[in-house]
Amino acid sequence: MIPNVFHFCYGFLPEPRFGFLEYLAIKSAHELNRPERIYFHYQHECSGPWWEKAAAMLTLNRVEPPREIFGRRLVHFAHRSDVLRLSLLLEHGGIYMDIDTLCLRPFTPLLDQPCVMAWQGSRGLCNAVILAEPDNAFLRAWLDAYRTFRSLGKDQFWDEHSVVVPGRLARQRSLRPHVTLLSHRAFFFPLCDEMDKLFESTDPSGFEESYCVHYCESATRTRWLSRITPENATQGDTNFARFVRRVLEGTAAGDPDGLPSHGPCNRLLVRLGATLGKARGIDSLRHKTRWIFRRAREIVWLPRLVSNLGFSAALGYVVNWLNLAAARPTKTPFLIMRSKRAAHPLRCRGFADLAAFDRVFLQRRYGCVDMIRDAGLIVDCGAHVGYASAYFLTRFPDASLIALEPDPDHFAVLQANLAPFGDRVRLVNGAIWSHPAEMVLTEPSSRESRPGKARVRLPLPGETPSVTAQDLATLLEQNGRGRVSLLRMNVGGAEAVVFRFGFQAWIDKVDCLVVDLHGEESRSAFEEAMGRAGREVSAHGPVRVAVRRT
Repeated sequence: MIPNVFHFCYGFLPEPRFGFLEYLAIKSAHELNRPERIYFHYQHECSGPWWEKAAAMLTLNRVEPPREIFGRRLVHFAHRSDVLRLSLLLEHGGIYMDIDTLCLRPFTPLLDQPCVMAWQGSRGLCNAVILAEPDNAFLRAWLDAYRTFRSLGKDQFWDEHSVVVPGRLARQRSLRPHVTLLSHRAFFFPLCDEMDKLFESTDPSGFEESYCVHYCESATRTRWLSRITPENATQGDTNFARFVRRVLEGTAAGDPDGLPSHGPCNRLLVRLGATLGKARGIDSLRHKTRWIFRRAREIVWLPRLVSNLGFSAALGYVVNWLNLAAARPTKTPFLIMRSKRAAHPLRCRGFADLAAFDRVFLQRRYGCVDMIRDAGLIVDCGAHVGYASAYFLTRFPDASLIALEPDPDHFAVLQANLAPFGDRVRLVNGAIWSHPAEMVLTEPSSRESRPGKARVRLPLPGETPSVTAQDLATLLEQNGRGRVSLLRMNVGGAEAVVFRFGFQAWIDKVDCLVVDLHGEESRSAFEEAMGRAGREVSAHGPVRVAVRRT
């Protein structure tokens, strides 16, 4: 049984800032969960008017964070906090939450589990929210895995033990009974690259399963959080404003101006799951049934699924989604997805890959290029795991394709997904840039990665490069190709550099460009470059298509 006790760890840097948003994290935990106690573990004491308001709800515990574990140094304060939270939960049990979270509904239905975590996309389990009973076997194994800890700060191993390792451990048969795994929607919807759904959107869909939100303070500070004040936080009808009003008013999740209510059938299932949650079969059935009830209300969804995938592929899609939602163990680390618009089966690692599959095959994001005839060479920059590449190769059976992907984890799946296409494909584990360079890959779940920012960047002085980048002109020259029929670019913000510098060397060799833009800087650079190149630009949903003016 998980005790209804909260833990926050904060103040590991001198003169910690404690403002309105930090107060909201404490207030939401207190108002919506009514815990027995809220522990605030700190090294340097906070100050200020919002701290004084929050302190009345807290039990303060000054700590000295660990600086090493199993003889391995913990250089960064974030890694010290990672180890501290595991130690505290092993000793006391309870609910750990990062200070950049906001509770949306009580955790009560989950407290009869041994440990509860949620997936953070396909990379692993995120340690920003952990519920655990004291001396939990899964947490013991997780802490023991720090014997292999090797990060020295914001490097390629930054989130290895906070995200990747727990995800790996959770798949071990011996540890499965000791942890309940939820989809990212329970704790981490929206993900860091979708925060406009929280701060800008008024559409409440997607939050039906959410117990809390994690708004990735370091990733959202510049664009959103820095503009939020106590005076404007509750203004408007955005999801964030409504959630803040709920916290300040102390209303429950199904109350007016709060989250969408589950409805009587779903509330019954929630109560049933809370009562019989220890039986994994019942818990899985609850997830499946709730999902079916929600999807049944979306009239256009099922016809679109069958229309775009085909009947048997649509059935497989539903089964795979249910298995992911219920966190059911699988014999392999991949699910197999099919579509009538993909000539071969495709591997899928989790919800993040499934979302990419949806964009390509259900939403038909690249259906705008179907009018192209006789495509010769296709270049896919930022190919991820190859769904768009597979779509193009199936749509244009005589075309060849060059796919670039800098992330080694994605690249491994990309190789498997495109292997059936044989010698029509050439894969490059690298990035695209304005010129050839050695780059640093920013991990998508690290605190350095944020919406609108390139996932590759030039290394800082003394920093070791982790990926090679090249420009398109060099890429075409090395492959002996003089013309590109279709260039797709989805490079996480790097398009701001690609279209700002040196694009004149290759733009005339490309017949059609399909570009996913990330942020205002990328949009401005793209539109200016296309204007100078005399291209006609059209918008097709979130993508921009640029063709030669006739």
